[in-house]
Amino acid sequence: MLRPILAISFILFHASPIQAQVDVADSLINHLDNLPAKSSKEKADLLLQISASFYGHDFQASEEYAINALKVSEELSYQQGVGEAYLAAAKACVYLSKGKEGLEYIGNAQEVFQIAQDTSMLADAIRVEGVIQLNFAEYEASIALFEKSARIARISGDKAEEAFAIMDIGIAYIYLSGREKALEYFLDALPIAEESQDKNAIGNVKNSIGQIYFQQEKYAATKQMMEQALDLALQIDNPILSSDCYYYLSRIALKDERFKDAISLNIESMHIDSLQSNFRGLAHKHILHGDIYMAQNNLEQAKRSFENGRAFTKLIQDKDQTEPLLYIRLGVIERLYGNYNGSIEQLEKAIAITQRGKLLYWEYEANKELAEVYEALGRYEEAYQYHKRYSTIKDSVINTERNEDFNRLQVLYEDAQKKAEIERLSNESIIQKQELALSKVEASQRTQQIILLIIGLLASGIIALVLWVSFRNKSRSNKLLATQKDQIEAQNQQKEVLLKEIHHRVKNNLQVISSLLSLQSNNIQDQHALSAVKEGQNRVKSIALIHQKLYQHEDISRVDFDEYVAELVAYLQSTFNNPDTEVNILVNTNEINLDIDTAVPLGLIINELVSNSFKYAFANMSEGNIRINLSHLERDGQLMLEVSDDGVGLPKELDI
Repeated sequence: MLRPILAISFILFHASPIQAQVDVADSLINHLDNLPAKSSKEKADLLLQISASFYGHDFQASEEYAINALKVSEELSYQQGVGEAYLAAAKACVYLSKGKEGLEYIGNAQEVFQIAQDTSMLADAIRVEGVIQLNFAEYEASIALFEKSARIARISGDKAEEAFAIMDIGIAYIYLSGREKALEYFLDALPIAEESQDKNAIGNVKNSIGQIYFQQEKYAATKQMMEQALDLALQIDNPILSSDCYYYLSRIALKDERFKDAISLNIESMHIDSLQSNFRGLAHKHILHGDIYMAQNNLEQAKRSFENGRAFTKLIQDKDQTEPLLYIRLGVIERLYGNYNGSIEQLEKAIAITQRGKLLYWEYEANKELAEVYEALGRYEEAYQYHKRYSTIKDSVINTERNEDFNRLQVLYEDAQKKAEIERLSNESIIQKQELALSKVEASQRTQQIILLIIGLLASGIIALVLWVSFRNKSRSNKLLATQKDQIEAQNQQKEVLLKEIHHRVKNNLQVISSLLSLQSNNIQDQHALSAVKEGQNRVKSIALIHQKLYQHEDISRVDFDEYVAELVAYLQSTFNNPDTEVNILVNTNEINLDIDTAVPLGLIINELVSNSFKYAFANMSEGNIRINLSHLERDGQLMLEVSDDGVGLPKELDI
């Protein structure tokens, strides 16, 4: 029987160890502030260190500091800094789902490292390009890039990079449904990673092996691998790997019908993803939540979890790896409810996406579910057709697993040869065109010189003097206007940068306050005092989120309140988590953007009301709902904020 592997976040980059903590980042930023204003290699290197410290915790900030490092390095013609800045920006783009920008960054990085003959960095850059192509479902192209990266890393002696590249080849085979082939590559990568003694590489390879064991139903071996990988992830403060390990440990608990453990582990993974704004990961974690409820025959809660996951896919640019799974799950739920037309609608959406993205396994699953729906409707002819389709796809996948790689490698080799020849001919053609254009320009310039000479000889001295004076005055005016325009633009850019930096520093200072409150709460025994400190911490977090949104977006005067509320409630949900009570938060802010003076009090109000609901509304309840609605009133400039819950309500004796 075919089984899927959900590659949520296996692919990590060892070139920048993920040990970012708020105090480390702030320390580096303080050091940056103490450097002279002029550009220097020290400043460029420090910006790269700050970018690396944010990687894995705040990908937006990681990209921004990489771009700043790029600007400084280009001013200095510091080519090593230029290459590393492009590479750091590309890695951040992978987790920001900005594939096109990532490809542009990584192409520039490879060009710099090729010229510098830096084989280790070149291997890393080529592998990152393979990761981006893999996210675009270009599986053959990604495998070719991973193989090239492995060869270069082997030559340079970079064992960790070689292990990552070999592991990534296996990941690509997972998407091609070549599970056994993928395991071969993972097992090949493990001794190389262990030889490198790189904990990040070892942890990721063990995580990948554990995922294959899970699909082979070797749950004891899966648990062992995941626990070892999690231990390494916690040692090096790698939140991406930690989240993935918690996720698979939750799936193992689900298999063992330890439902409370499954929910607790999945919430731990969800909490990490919410801190990183990892919307793709959050979508998959909500899918797992729904699977846990389905296993308990709680269809209503399962459907809500799937719909919550669907909401997070709206925040993902490259949705093809996530959406079909959600549509299939929703199709199954509708079938179990007896809503067959709704089930067909969801499953047909899944098929459309799988055919576009070449996702054979999900196409197989969707056709299989459609066959069951039409059979339940008594429409046996259509049921038979869908049964034939999923059987054909299944045979195709199995044959793919059994085929050797010779034909694929031969095609890739011939394709590479053709591309090289086309590139050579194209370069020759471009050179010829440039030479022809240059000769035309030179001929045109000579003709113009002759004409101007004749005109000059014929023109009278008086007319020539008047024209010269007029031209000189106009040139001076144009230069003055251009200088003033440049000054205004520079001032505007400087003000925008300063405002972003102010918001960023305010956010960092608030984060420090939040951390201090968190540390202080560990020593408080009195529950009333502890509750007050926790409430203060939540209020600080709600304000910090607003400043974070302002410096992360181009329009620094407005807050995307829809995105802000989604992150705020995710944080509160993880903070007040009660495994015995499933609370669903339904948010509708009508895509309203607000200025900071309005966003801050609204954020604090939502924080207070939602926190109060979590603490008091659902006592002795297994589930509940919180609704948040923000809308414009007909009167100009007025908003209506509604926060409600279906909990136990206020005491009857309370006099409001």
